[in-house]
Amino acid sequence: MVGIERRRFMRVPFYASVKVTLSSSGPTIEASSFDISLGGVGLIGTPAPGVGQVVRMEFSVVVRPGVVTVETVIGQVMHVRDIGATAFGIEFLDLLDDRTPVLLGKVMAL
Repeated sequence: MVGIERRRFMRVPFYASVKVTLSSSGPTIEASSFDISLGGVGLIGTPAPGVGQVVRMEFSVVVRPGVVTVETVIGQVMHVRDIGATAFGIEFLDLLDDRTPVLLGKVMAL
């Protein structure tokens, strides 16, 4: 039986370096995004955080050649999967909005 898609927002391909911090004083995972929506992001990185864990993500986004901006989003890990690499899906605790203008612009432009 085919699973039912339960996403509220359309995902678009999106590639950026992301530092994922597991808690205010916890370890940092160097990850890469592969898709994003207004409500969440797909990442690849090792080790994967546990399902249900709240994480802080710092997205390094190229805005033009030689210029990178960093935007921070808080989210919760919803799933972890092996797709030939360790992938994990994170739901943003707040939707992307004017507090994250570069990320919002990237999602809306694609």
